Amino acid sequence: MTLAAPVQPLAGLLFQMRSMIEQMDDDAYTMPPPGRSAGGVGGHVRHCLDHVGALLHATRTGIVEYDRRRRGTDVETCRAAAIQEIGELTGRLAALNTSVLDEPLLVKRRLIRRAR
Repeated sequence: MTLAAPVQPLAGLLFQMRSMIEQMDDDAYTMPPPGRSAGGVGGHVRHCLDHVGALLHATRTGIVEYDRRRRGTDVETCRAAAIQEIGELTGRLAALNTSVLDEPLLVKRRLIRRAR
């Protein structure tokens, strides 16, 4: 798969993530670190892939909405689902018309009010 130069670093990170996941067993992928009740590798992988997906979606819509990510997906608990998602995102990167990378994007975010 040939990737345009601007997206090669991101695709490289996705490849590294896939390699890491392939070297883990299912328990290590879902188990939270010692002393924590949540936050296993799978949740972090889902979080990262959601951000890549949001960025790719924005190349079609012009709007980045990181707060609209889906939580609790199979990517968090199933290594095969994560590997499949990485493949799909990498394919979308390969198909990307990189001229869209010169277009401005609107970043929408949720405002969090802090208690005083």
